[in-house]
Amino acid sequence: MSRFISIAVGFVTLTSVACSSSCGAPKDTPVGTPATVPSSTAASPLASTTAAPSAAASANGAPITQLKPRGRSMPRASCPLTIEPGVSFGPVDLGETREDLLKLGAKPKGETGKGDNEVFEIAGLSVSMCGGKVVDIWLDDLRKAPDCVTYQGKPVARDVAREAFEKTLGGCVATAPRIGGTFEKCTDGGVYIGHGMGDFMQVRVLPRGEAFDLDGSCARALDDGSPVALDAKTRAKLLEQIVILDVLAPYWHVNTPGRKPLRILKNPAFAENPTFMMFGEDVTWIERAQVKPGLAYFDITSFVATKTKVHVEFAYPIEGVRGSVDLVPDGMGQYRVEKRDAHETK
Repeated sequence: MSRFISIAVGFVTLTSVACSSSCGAPKDTPVGTPATVPSSTAASPLASTTAAPSAAASANGAPITQLKPRGRSMPRASCPLTIEPGVSFGPVDLGETREDLLKLGAKPKGETGKGDNEVFEIAGLSVSMCGGKVVDIWLDDLRKAPDCVTYQGKPVARDVAREAFEKTLGGCVATAPRIGGTFEKCTDGGVYIGHGMGDFMQVRVLPRGEAFDLDGSCARALDDGSPVALDAKTRAKLLEQIVILDVLAPYWHVNTPGRKPLRILKNPAFAENPTFMMFGEDVTWIERAQVKPGLAYFDITSFVATKTKVHVEFAYPIEGVRGSVDLVPDGMGQYRVEKRDAHETK
């Protein structure tokens, strides 16, 4: 059993990256496509644009489809336990199937179920699955591991100083705190080193890419970018989160005449024109025909929701600002900001 639990309630413990279908957002009014608006807007150099919904993701399929093992021959020795970041750990390759693991002699761990909830044990390692493929291989404590862990052809001593080992791996950066300890992300996400109270040191090998990081979920790895519908209440809450982004704060200039109340351009993604407070006043929704040169208004130029992420693009033309934000469900009916950006274009 892993010693860690992610501090973000609703995300997986680090013994598995599985996520049930309940991780998806509630469904109601179909608003899975981006806001569609006229391509010409004389009032602003930042005319709204329309983008295809997650075109790259839809074309390439879900991230899990890109995960493929090297196809090593069998049998494989249980020693050495060679660490290959983003590729393999000991006898197990990332991307291998349940059948592959059984051929290697792996055994189901405890009462774990099949498929996306199954965890195996082999050669002192734990292995978790997603979409029928291996997505996480870990050694719970290097200090108690078989004395045959290697990296780049050299042995890794059980009593190696964590800092020294992380220096050898290279590129290690801290991740968000967790109950029970913390992790450093090394080799661009191919290896994670966990530690906390005591002298234990956990070593995990994962595929590189945000869909497979420790705060990812199986649902995220299986997300092919297809649009889903969000109910009106969820969309309204997301809009409130967007307008209070820290990256937008420098551009509001609320003491400048004409900047409040906040005007928002009417948009099919928010057909209900939700009302909430901003700058101490209710926001005002305006028609595109009302847009005149010099008018301060906020524009959602694209809104795309998938099973595991909402991507929004926006503009604040009076300041020449464009930006975007990615929000992900936290498993408790809310969304957290994962990435955000706002920058001047003139």
